[in-house]
Amino acid sequence: MRKYFLFFILSSLIIGCAGQLALKHPIKKQFKSYTLEEVQKVSVGDPIVEVENALVRDAYEALFDYQTPSLGIQGNQQVFLNKGDRFTQVMYALNNPNAVLVRQEGPDKKVLLIHIFPDGRVNRGWCLTDGTVPVQGSWTEERLFQKSEYPSRSNRSFRSQIIYSGLTGNTIKAVYREFSNYYARPAFSQELQYNLDESKMITYRSIKIEIIKATNSYLEFRVVDDGGLPWLPK
Repeated sequence: MRKYFLFFILSSLIIGCAGQLALKHPIKKQFKSYTLEEVQKVSVGDPIVEVENALVRDAYEALFDYQTPSLGIQGNQQVFLNKGDRFTQVMYALNNPNAVLVRQEGPDKKVLLIHIFPDGRVNRGWCLTDGTVPVQGSWTEERLFQKSEYPSRSNRSFRSQIIYSGLTGNTIKAVYREFSNYYARPAFSQELQYNLDESKMITYRSIKIEIIKATNSYLEFRVVDDGGLPWLPK
């Protein structure tokens, strides 16, 4: 709780430096491991299909390695950024919706907050550790960040998989599993079997899969329809 209290205290201080800020609320987004009608191939033990509903925020990546200026009074704190380090957007500027405040928590539990201009340059940054009011030197004038293709997912998500288990005779075996908050829910695991002599089309809930080739090593298939996945928790 103390860490989040300090975060909001520091956020109020940032308002005077970076313009008025507002919380960035996560949005619900659906992820799929497949594209309809696209032929795919998976090995035994891999998901045939995987679908997820997750809360997401925009994420930003560092474009190059960078040693930050001093970010705190105590110990003259500095943080080293590695190329590809990902930061989650937690606030946006009301006077410029493209300018954002991003956050990353390091392995030592230091919270690094950086205010980014629309072009990826840095306005200022803060290392939040102990409630002291940070001071700092100048940041690089180069564009340090770019928006990531992959949003930052919250732990509050629902994910399901159909995993290929192999072939017995001409019967495909699979396992359906559900995960909530990234933990498997055993009560929602289910063994599946489909006899290919009866049909090359297998169905689970709204997902329809056409089997092209099945062996004990791999499965070649395409998802022909998913009905919009209406059974996924909203």
